[in-house]
Amino acid sequence: MAALLLRTSKPLITPQTLLSRSLRTLTRPAEITLRNVKSALISESDPETIFSIFQTCSDHPRVWRDQIVFDVAIAKLSRANRSDLIENILERQKSHPVAKTEGFLIRIMMLYSRAKMYDKAILTFHQMSSLGRAPTGKAFCALLSFETMSLAIGIYPGIAAHNIALQALCKEDKSLESARALIAKMEKEKKVIPNTTSYNILLGCCLENGGDHEKFGELLEEMERKGLTPNLVTYNHRIVKLSRSRGGVGADAKKVFDEMKSRNIKPNADSYAGLIRYCVRRKDYENALVFCEESLERRFVPPFTCVKDVVKGLVGINKEDEARKVVEKMKKQLRRSAVESWTKVEGLLPLSLA
Repeated sequence: MAALLLRTSKPLITPQTLLSRSLRTLTRPAEITLRNVKSALISESDPETIFSIFQTCSDHPRVWRDQIVFDVAIAKLSRANRSDLIENILERQKSHPVAKTEGFLIRIMMLYSRAKMYDKAILTFHQMSSLGRAPTGKAFCALLSFETMSLAIGIYPGIAAHNIALQALCKEDKSLESARALIAKMEKEKKVIPNTTSYNILLGCCLENGGDHEKFGELLEEMERKGLTPNLVTYNHRIVKLSRSRGGVGADAKKVFDEMKSRNIKPNADSYAGLIRYCVRRKDYENALVFCEESLERRFVPPFTCVKDVVKGLVGINKEDEARKVVEKMKKQLRRSAVESWTKVEGLLPLSLA
């Protein structure tokens, strides 16, 4: 097993050798890689060996955070009709410290449901309070969306319930691959068609995972192919993506903003914050000033860090008068404790502004 999990060029060892090795040889977390764990699970067909691989590695943070490792192990054990091993794995997960989060418990319900162990999924839902996390509407919708309660009470949820489950999955696992797999399952098995909200959740998940440019673009192309109309959230995600990119990648955020307005979609505070960051990152302080003032005129107070960067940038290009006006406009928009917080930020600005 050690040879499967360590970075080495040695050939894979046999399942027989794997099972005979002491678990003590597998307790070096820094040397365990997700890639090798996944490879071991995918290539193995013996249920007992799959169970042994999973149990040995499941406490490692890189493993229990990865939805695909769980999916592969549970799917293979389900095909082998080893509900006993599935129950052993998932019940053990309930004692893990992270099991106190609703998202992780939803994951367990989902896995039980995929293994068609609906009674265990429902039981997990009822156990949530005793496990330290009272269920909310997200957990109930997840229960409905994965055929558990649906079979019991004859109610089959639509896209809204599936989107809540999708959002919970993205928040807990932050795995775009797992989220896209759920979308595919919705379409293929349940005939539930994803909508703009579904793809906005995926776009947000992509941004949380570092905003891979290619994957982000693929999601936008999928939306277009399916005839889904982008909304304010879609455009804001696009602006955020561009604000994090270095120059020369993708479209101009200002053009995205203009496209949004041409479709009669009104920008909100997040739209302006993203545009200001986009301009600051490119040292385009004059346009940053335009968007900052427009945001304040609409009573959308930009994040303090954004305004601070704009002010410093304006001072740097000898536009101190404009910088002072921004500071004064900020003061007029703030109330109560926010005034005190802004005063602290103002104190860090160039002394010539005093």
